[in-house]
Amino acid sequence: MRAVMLGGAPGVGKTTVARRLLDLVQAGQQLVQWLDVDSLWQHQPWRVDERMTTMVRANLRAVAEHATTAEVDILLIT
Repeated sequence: MRAVMLGGAPGVGKTTVARRLLDLVQAGQQLVQWLDVDSLWQHQPWRVDERMTTMVRANLRAVAEHATTAEVDILLIT
């Protein structure tokens, strides 16, 4: 599995690029999974501390492990 990471400041177009990439590979043979890391931070009450950071890291690790098990070709991370 290849991991492709799109990073940058808020509002620069990471989500738009990810959607476009998914459109481009739609008819192809490769299995691509998009993981928007922002979605891993959607919890309440909102706080950034050791407990929440640990949770987000565990969620990211679990998604990557499941993508490997599913034989995803490209894991697109924004």
